[in-house]
Amino acid sequence: NAILKARLANAYEQMRKAQKSDATAEPTMQETTPAAANSEQPVSQAPEPEQLDPNAAFHAELESPEWAELGEGNNRLDAAVAGIKPGSTIMVSFADEGMLDFMKNWVLHARKAGISPILVGAMDEVVLREAREFGVRTFSMEHSIKSFGWGAQIGIIEGLMELGFHVLMSDVDTSWLKDPYPFFESTPARARADLLISSDC
Repeated sequence: NAILKARLANAYEQMRKAQKSDATAEPTMQETTPAAANSEQPVSQAPEPEQLDPNAAFHAELESPEWAELGEGNNRLDAAVAGIKPGSTIMVSFADEGMLDFMKNWVLHARKAGISPILVGAMDEVVLREAREFGVRTFSMEHSIKSFGWGAQIGIIEGLMELGFHVLMSDVDTSWLKDPYPFFESTPARARADLLISSDC
């Protein structure tokens, strides 16, 4: 967990630096000559960049605010996907408190890869609260499906399909480094397959 937290902290810092670089143009570097060093003319300096919200990339997902309010009434699956266009592909994963750091890492890498929308199935109140504070769509599995537990993932996928979505499910202890959808769309199996599976066994 210590290594993962360190990686998360490093990733946050990289995102913060990237946001700062977008906020202001990088000054052109010039070689300093002895004459220039002795010149009494003031050296121009780039203005201090505006301090940006380091979580802005996460909060960009919140295009539908009604699901973000805490409370049992808004903890269901159908509320979590409010505002997403039917027919879209949703990437979903699941986590309990013991996998909380992995959940944050999963979200961070999916966002950096430009994957959207993403969804987290919260298996306890801790993950439900933390996921909302992290700015990711989430729902309580306990309030969304009768058969609750790790085996309930299939029921959640079925529920998303019944709501009109395509689903890409991945374990929360994985990291997406690139948007996989172009690959899925280009593979010959896509045209004739209803279900694509990759196993780590």
